[in-house]
Amino acid sequence: MAKKKEVKEKEVLKMTPIIDNEVTDLNYYDDHMYMTNSTLKMFIDKCPRAFQHVLDNPIKETAAMKFGSAFHMYILEPGQFDKHYAVEPDGIDRRTTLGKATLLQFNELLGNRIAISHKDYSLIVSMAMQLTDNKHYSLLDSCTQFEKIYLWKNEVLDILCKGKLDAVNTRDKYIVDLKTT
Repeated sequence: MAKKKEVKEKEVLKMTPIIDNEVTDLNYYDDHMYMTNSTLKMFIDKCPRAFQHVLDNPIKETAAMKFGSAFHMYILEPGQFDKHYAVEPDGIDRRTTLGKATLLQFNELLGNRIAISHKDYSLIVSMAMQLTDNKHYSLLDSCTQFEKIYLWKNEVLDILCKGKLDAVNTRDKYIVDLKTT
């Protein structure tokens, strides 16, 4: 019978940083060469077949996921928001000829941007105002890197890993994880 290898906590932390310019914001979630915290958890909590099924059948982005992504960009990369999102005009009645024409014109000007409802955009702005009023906001505001991708190899387990950190303060050495739930 094979002995189970005992891995000491210090050993698990042995890692080698990796520079891989092929993993970008655009393909981060499609890349399966590197394991994330989520994929490792899925592999451990479920059987390998279930894990493979999820890799072969990616989860479709839900409305809540889309909202969270828009909020993240609005807060963490405000200069990029208008390049990636377009806010639908307020008060469009999709049942009327004018409403349908207005929406058609909006969609024609959309380009590669993602449409976001005026209601969701208003909620994002409101949440942003609440966030900036929070006594801990300075922790986020003093970060210097946003949506930063880190790649490394866990030497003990021989696994390629990746993580995408919302915000990093390199001077004081801490990270911020922004949650919308």
